[in-house]
Parts: sequence; structure tokens; C-alpha cells
Amino acid sequence: MIATTHVTTKGQIVIPKRVRELLHWRPGLKLEVENRDGGVVWLRPQADDIIDQAFGCMRAGDPLGDLEREHLAEIGHDEHKRRR
Repeated sequence: MIATTHVTTKGQIVIPKRVRELLHWRPGLKLEVENRDGGVVWLRPQADDIIDQAFGCMRAGDPLGDLEREHLAEIGHDEHKRRR
């Protein structure tokens, strides 16, 4: 995906919304900035922010129980289709 942005007079850039959505980058995320050869700049979340992002994706409750219920429902659905 290629997107265009610009550098402001304060040296800031805006990462296009579609890119942020694809990467699941939220406001306040801390990024490491690395200058590479050929004028390339790499952005990546700081290590502790990656953990915070992953933790934020987890739902409260019983994930294993939810998975088991979903699996049993699929089995029941498959059995119902076979009986037809």
C-alpha cells in the first residue's frame, strides 16, 4: 500500500488513517524511528507498547470457555447438516 503525506513546519508527519487502521496503531502509541540507508525511515512500536496493544486486544471473561462453546456449536451444526 502506498500513501502520501507531508512534513509540517514543526517536522511532524501524519500517518494516513488507512495505514494506522491496518497496523492497529492508536493515538498515544510510542514509535521507534530508525534512519536506514537510501533515505528510508522505519517506524515500529516500542517493545512495551506492543505488549500493551496485545493486552488491549484481549477480552475480559473466559476465552477458553468461549472457544469451547464455539467449537461445540460448530460440531452441532455439522451433525445437523449430516442428518439431512
